[in-house]
Amino acid sequence: FFAYVAFLAVHLPVQSPREYTQKYLGEFDTGWNELRKQRYEGAVKSGVLRDGIEMAEIPTTLDWASLTVEEKRYQSKRMAVYAGMVDAMDFHLGRLLTYLKKVDQYDNTVFIFLSDNGAEPSDPIQSLAFKLWMKISDYNSDYETLGEKGSYSSIGPSFASASTAPFAWYKF
Repeated sequence: FFAYVAFLAVHLPVQSPREYTQKYLGEFDTGWNELRKQRYEGAVKSGVLRDGIEMAEIPTTLDWASLTVEEKRYQSKRMAVYAGMVDAMDFHLGRLLTYLKKVDQYDNTVFIFLSDNGAEPSDPIQSLAFKLWMKISDYNSDYETLGEKGSYSSIGPSFASASTAPFAWYKF
């Protein structure tokens, strides 16, 4: 018996069912600088890093405070969609594990988890050519439907740097 379960999470486009995104709205309102700090402190507290090691700064990480209220709201939702995408994957993997236990195959199963090579900083929506492709393909990046079917979202370089914190850089 062989099963290959391939989730898109957490790759472009970043999409999540509304109910999963809704759970994380507001969670990232303090921004990527604060999230990087929290991840660093968590790594020190858990022993992954020794206390006193400096957190790497990434020059592509913007200053959260420089954004407008609307920009912060939009960026925060982008990360909420990302979190929802991970949560949905986790939920459905849980369903699979529950089923395998139910049919008494859990202890007879080998799990291999493969992942992409790090947080994705690309923000293709900024490109004029990509905006044209989105229009032709009937995609949008509107706040109201961000992360849902027909939307195209990413987390961009600043939240990608928070996702990799306390380390330096990300994919590419």
